[in-house]
Amino acid sequence: NVLLNLYRYTVATRDEMFEVMRAHNDRIWIPYQVGWEFFNNKRSILDSIDKFSKDLKENLVSQKEKFMNPLMGVKHPYISVEKIEKLYSEFCASVSKKIDEWSEKDPDYIHNDVVWDTLTELFDGKVGDDFSESDLKKIFAEGKARYESKMPPGYCDLKEKKQEVERRLYGDLIVWKQTIAASKTQKKDVVFITDDVKEDWYGPARSGETKRARVELIKEFAGCTDGQRILLYNQDTFLYYIGEYLGTKVHKKAREEVKEVSLYDFDKMMS
Repeated sequence: NVLLNLYRYTVATRDEMFEVMRAHNDRIWIPYQVGWEFFNNKRSILDSIDKFSKDLKENLVSQKEKFMNPLMGVKHPYISVEKIEKLYSEFCASVSKKIDEWSEKDPDYIHNDVVWDTLTELFDGKVGDDFSESDLKKIFAEGKARYESKMPPGYCDLKEKKQEVERRLYGDLIVWKQTIAASKTQKKDVVFITDDVKEDWYGPARSGETKRARVELIKEFAGCTDGQRILLYNQDTFLYYIGEYLGTKVHKKAREEVKEVSLYDFDKMMS
């Protein structure tokens, strides 16, 4: 989700996120599953962005018909339905024109995918290995048991992805297992960045407090990596901390946009 959201940012914020990754390029890494999901989901993201302006304009027309049709042929001593229809049509035309003007400023990712090109460069040699088919089958079987008992991570995906192929259904668990494997092999602690803040990653937080990773995940990670540590942050919190501790300052406006995008339900928007 963090990488796919690069397509949803304004160009200024997108480029600032690229600069953050360049500044710490010697430390960034993604599990194979993350790359797999990015590649398999990016086209639907691009299509939804490209389709959004068309849907907006079609919605304008349908709302006009919904509003005006019951009034056509109705006479009122003081209100002119014909004039209201004319005003409504002028309003729709004005909004539609503005939508077209804004859409022209959108990056043409279909024909010039700057995000893909930049990420390919940044993560060259920084993508983990995939699991074998036999290992994946073992994870699918383990995932079935974990999800049924609500053992994190990933069980919140069961409701919306139960009809998906197993690789998608158990995607979070695969990411988790690949991260553990890399940490154990490289003997490195991990800062794990995700904008997935569902309960199968984060525990409940008190009012005003930042959500913390599930205790079960912290314990599992330490136990499976001979004591390595993992910190889970959403991207907004991570950007704050790298400014505080590593001196990589991110403009407040960019951080606000990152937070806003991370909280938005794009699936609901496009349904």
